[in-house]
Amino acid sequence: MTDNLSKSLKSTEHELSWANRGLKGNNADDVKELCDEIEKCQQLVALRLEGNTINEEAATAIGKALEKHSEIERLIWNDLFTTRLKTEVPPSLIKLTQGLITNGCHIVEINLSDNAFGPIGVEGLKTFLSSSACYTLEELRLNNCGMGIGGGKLLAEALIALHQNSGGKLALKQFVAGRNRLENEGAQALSKAFELIGTLEVIRMPQNGIRPPGIEALTSAFVSNQNLRVIDLNDNTITLAAPKLASAIEKLPKLEIINLESSLIRTQGANAIARAIFSHKNLKELYLGCNEINTEGAMEIAHAVKNMPSLRFLDLNGNCLGPDGIDEVRNALENTDFVNQMVFDDDEGSDEEGEGDGDENYEDDDEENEEDYEDYEDEEGEENDEEDVESPSFFFGQNANQPPAWNNFQFGSNKTTPAQPESVSGLSSLLANVNVCSPFSFGLQATTEPKLASFTNLDKVKEHLKNDDQSTERAVKLLDEVWNDNAISQNDASSIATNTLKALTFTPDSERNFNERLLVALGFVKDEQTGRQRRTTNQRDRTFRTLIDVNKCLPKSTKNLLSVFLQNAPVTPGNQHLEVNLFDEESKQSLGRMPLIEAQKLAKFRELILVLFDESNDPPDVRLMTGKRLAQVRDETRTNKKQELANEKITDFVVRLRATIAENDLLTKLGQAKAAYAKGSSIRFSLDFGRAIDEKETERLAERANEQKDFLERLKPFLEEFPKVHTNSKSTRSIILIVPSKLQADKPTKKPESTASTEDTDIKTENDKRSAPSKHKRKKSA
Repeated sequence: MTDNLSKSLKSTEHELSWANRGLKGNNADDVKELCDEIEKCQQLVALRLEGNTINEEAATAIGKALEKHSEIERLIWNDLFTTRLKTEVPPSLIKLTQGLITNGCHIVEINLSDNAFGPIGVEGLKTFLSSSACYTLEELRLNNCGMGIGGGKLLAEALIALHQNSGGKLALKQFVAGRNRLENEGAQALSKAFELIGTLEVIRMPQNGIRPPGIEALTSAFVSNQNLRVIDLNDNTITLAAPKLASAIEKLPKLEIINLESSLIRTQGANAIARAIFSHKNLKELYLGCNEINTEGAMEIAHAVKNMPSLRFLDLNGNCLGPDGIDEVRNALENTDFVNQMVFDDDEGSDEEGEGDGDENYEDDDEENEEDYEDYEDEEGEENDEEDVESPSFFFGQNANQPPAWNNFQFGSNKTTPAQPESVSGLSSLLANVNVCSPFSFGLQATTEPKLASFTNLDKVKEHLKNDDQSTERAVKLLDEVWNDNAISQNDASSIATNTLKALTFTPDSERNFNERLLVALGFVKDEQTGRQRRTTNQRDRTFRTLIDVNKCLPKSTKNLLSVFLQNAPVTPGNQHLEVNLFDEESKQSLGRMPLIEAQKLAKFRELILVLFDESNDPPDVRLMTGKRLAQVRDETRTNKKQELANEKITDFVVRLRATIAENDLLTKLGQAKAAYAKGSSIRFSLDFGRAIDEKETERLAERANEQKDFLERLKPFLEEFPKVHTNSKSTRSIILIVPSKLQADKPTKKPESTASTEDTDIKTENDKRSAPSKHKRKKSA
């Protein structure tokens, strides 16, 4: 049998391939045949090991065999550590590469994609990556490795060290690191390495959670790599960084592929990209789908590329064009070779875009919600009647006068509308990774497999999930189908769900992926990839019952997330049996663990209010409280919150603007100012109009006055978004405008209004009209 395996080995004169053999290398004997083949090769240039799994002992044997081949150049080792713990990967990588550091080889390609080794995996690779063996490295592929921010920083340090150790001779051409959760800090660290290297031709970093600060850092690095042919940043969040990215693209004439799909560049970003690519002669593929671009932006892109003979593919699907907009785009591109390949199946219609860019809207919405919450509490009066008080935490049950809202869940009668709850501690980082939707509803229209009952067998479930990077997706899909199959009994549904969770091997990345997909399947959040509509399920009670049955098998982060969303659900036969730890606030005693429905009955019998105080425990802690005590807690919470805000240090954010500033640069600086204001800083606008003018130069003075007036008119729409703006100083040379921080804006000013300048008064008047956004606008932005 050994001879047959040797014959089936895919080997060429310079490449040895042991790809997808399903080898489980747990010791040296398991990989002896592979090691023998390595030693037999007269000249080994490339070694392919993907689709196998090895541990440290097996890696040691392979590393010793490789030590004899100083001619090796390409290490294709993607998907090499399936089923291995993360702690096993670093020593295995060290053993694999130890001999290569000293044998004088010149590595050209390293491919370690689809190895979920996380930051510690990069630690095991760092020594080899900065050694002389990699001075000739041209291609580095680390796609889907779960490196995270820490791994991104370690990788950047290794690349910088490699460049310095090589004496600047490093000529890295391709860098691929998608699906790694690098986020801003990881991207910023890598951008420093890219800027130093300067020879990159391909940079692919999709699905990394990178937001505008990280994108801006990368764009600066792009310009330093003038041979760039491919930029792939799809499924990140560009928004405010679009103008700067466009400016970088304009300076890279060799670009052939630009992929910015699902990156929220919106119409303004599309306009900037259109201007940037207008003179490009080598562009072949442009991906701008799912970016909330309206007809105006799409037409700008169409006009920019319609006379571009090199372009062979354009993607504008999933935007906001509508039928008329689609026709306009097709007509504008009717003479191009690629127009017949364009599809618009996922177009979202021609609804008008929300004003502004995404990042500020999100931050502003959060601030508005906090301010609205405090204002609401201030206006409600000091009524301490037990039936009319409100809780700063979550209520259980249903309001007698209105249907349950996303932010209240209470038992018992309550005539007033509950105040918006304080955020639950410890959930912010988890909720940041999902797009929470309201109100609560379940839904999923899924197809049903005819033999779901067979999955009550654990081995069948393991066989179905396959234990690869798609396992979590298959697991959630299986749960969906079970919940919607009327032929499956409740016991079988719980059994299948339990087996599904037991069959999964959770890592931090797969756990996060599982949580996101589960929340989409349950209808708690939007599905961003398919239609952006929340889904609904038919068997709501079965779903609740199943989640209760499998509670012990769920990861802790999943429990915490579900507890938050289930608080917002109406009480049903499915969720009324959820258990809680009940405490009596008056006697400070524990009343024990009991079903939620029983706690509700006890609260009603004693005419008290049931309030959730600590959802982090399992089961969560709830308290029985009087209305008077609840009002005291509410006041204490509000006082503490105001005290925290008062103790915050207020910093000044200075924005210097010239009257001749370009539109893109102006938008960038204004966006930065708005972001700083949202974080609590005061803003100081310094408007520069050139040299001072003598009073005798009357004509020049008149021109300068008009120039200042025009520039203020240009800034007026932006300044009107702030509650207060006042003029600090004004001369023919400059104007200083001050925007107090949110904390300062809440305090009464001692300066009489009569001393304000004319410009100050005009701005305040407009701001007074706009200080409270309409309900329609707030609903749309939310």
